Amino acid sequence: MYLNQLKKNLKDKNIKVLFTDYYDTLVHRTVHPNYAIKIWAKFMIIEFGLDISIDELYFIRQESMTYLCDKLNQNNVEVPYKTLIGEIYKRLINNNIIGNINQTRFFNVFESIDFKAEASVQYPNENIVKLLKAFKTDGGKVYLVSDFYGSKLLFEKLLKHHGILDVFDDVFSSSVLEKSKHSGSIYNEVVSKL
Repeated sequence: MYLNQLKKNLKDKNIKVLFTDYYDTLVHRTVHPNYAIKIWAKFMIIEFGLDISIDELYFIRQESMTYLCDKLNQNNVEVPYKTLIGEIYKRLINNNIIGNINQTRFFNVFESIDFKAEASVQYPNENIVKLLKAFKTDGGKVYLVSDFYGSKLLFEKLLKHHGILDVFDDVFSSSVLEKSKHSGSIYNEVVSKL
C-alpha cells in the first residue's frame, strides 16, 4: 500500500527530487547489524593472521566506537570512519595484536573487508530499486542520505555491488558529514551542499 501511494505521489505532485535511506529501505540485511561486524572481525583475523578471537576483535571495535563517541561528543554514526579505523589500529598496535603492518595498508584492508562483510549480508529491495530507477529515468534527482558508519567510498562500492550506483546523484553519509539523521543535524548540511 505504501509503495503504491509513493508512486502516485511522485507522479501527481510533480516531485523532482527524492531522498532515500539505505538500510531497511533500499537494502536489507540477512543478519543483525552487529553480526556484519563479527564477519568483518573474522575476515580481518584471516587477512592479517591475528592471534585473537572474533569476539575479542569485535569488542575492540565496539569499545573504540564507545570511546570515540564520548571523546568527540558524537553519536556512533557521526564519528568519522577514518578516526574509528585509526583508533582500532592504535589499540591493536598497543596491545601487540598486530605486528609490523603499515597504517595505510591497514586502513585500505579495513575498508575493503568492511565492504566484503556488508556485501555478503545485504540484498536490495527490488520494489524500491525499480521505483528509484523509474523516477531517475523520468528526470528526477535521487540522493542517498543515511546514518552509516562508513565512508562515501564504501557506500559507493556497496551501491555498485548492487548495480545501482548510477541511480544516485550523490551520497551523504553521517560519518562523513559528522552529523546524523537521528539528531536532525544532517538535513541542513545536505541542503546547503545541494
